[in-house]
Amino acid sequence: MKRRLTQLLRLPGFLVYFLVQMFRANWQVAVDILTPGSALTPGVVAYPARSRSAWELTLLSNLITLTPGTLTIDVETNNGQHVLYVLGLYAPSDPNRFRQQLEELEGRMRLVTVGVSRDEGRHQ
Repeated sequence: MKRRLTQLLRLPGFLVYFLVQMFRANWQVAVDILTPGSALTPGVVAYPARSRSAWELTLLSNLITLTPGTLTIDVETNNGQHVLYVLGLYAPSDPNRFRQQLEELEGRMRLVTVGVSRDEGRHQ
């Protein structure tokens, strides 16, 4: 009961975080559209997700796709490990930085959905 209440209390913080990310992404796309030239730096990364359940993977994929400039292309499962292939139109030049951004999103999501800390299940 206490765990569920804690998760529920974390929801507003996650919503604020996600709305800020959405605003930043929308702003970046709008500036790119309204200014000459293009700031596109497209990249695709394979992101090993910590989420295990189908609904968590679906939620994570949808959160990624809802953010302008990002798209979940595919989800692959090998030996119980789920890998998301994510396209970023404004991806950092370092793929590891892009993965860190995805890890931050997933970690915050999991604090609300399953109540685990962001560091639990971290990939090496």
